[in-house]
Amino acid sequence: MAEPSQTCFDMETLDIKAPKSWNELNLSQLKIVARLIDLNLDRETLLLTAFCTLTGVKIRHDIRGIRFVYQKKIFKLEPYQVQCFSNKMAWLLDDRPCDIVNPTSVQSHLINIKFGSYFYANTMIGRYETTGKVKFIRKAMRELGKRYLFMSRTKAAMIQLWWAGVMGYLQGLYPFVFPKSAGGGNMISHFVTYQNLMLMLNENRPQDNKMIENAEVHDVLSALNNKIDQYEQMKEKLKK
Repeated sequence: MAEPSQTCFDMETLDIKAPKSWNELNLSQLKIVARLIDLNLDRETLLLTAFCTLTGVKIRHDIRGIRFVYQKKIFKLEPYQVQCFSNKMAWLLDDRPCDIVNPTSVQSHLINIKFGSYFYANTMIGRYETTGKVKFIRKAMRELGKRYLFMSRTKAAMIQLWWAGVMGYLQGLYPFVFPKSAGGGNMISHFVTYQNLMLMLNENRPQDNKMIENAEVHDVLSALNNKIDQYEQMKEKLKK
């Protein structure tokens, strides 16, 4: 086989198409991303590896140093150009997934899912994020109606990313229930969160909790969003 020709390229001459957001990933690409994220690579290595893997760019090491290969063309990049390539994938770490490709058979927007099932699944996925134990993803999926006899770490990571996209989607629909300022470092237990949610909806009738759990998740979140919105409006009026 003939050796690919080595050519001098600048950034403008390389017609390399890379995904620009979470929403552009297909299932195969989501699998690649999930596998890379699970490796706990440093930022620069993760982004460059993701760029090369998702675009088909190969990295070649030889006595002349590092070369890049794309469509049978060999080229060398200056460090700033490598950095530029890496930065094209910065959204992987800097942007929150929202409504991305679904690696499961669960309805992508949780239509017809009970609120209790959603809340339990969210709790289990939170435990997976804390412990890294795949069994919690399996428990979450079982609650949502999908059983896995075996689940790989890559599959679990794909589901966790998809769920982050589900939560981003729900945040857009119900901004008062999922305020953006509340992201990360939430130390309130799931039990306390559950109690607070129920107190907002059951009108001091704890016997209605089961009925709320069995209602569709969007009906419950919509009611919560409306209640919080009304409360916030009332607070604003009292300030005047």
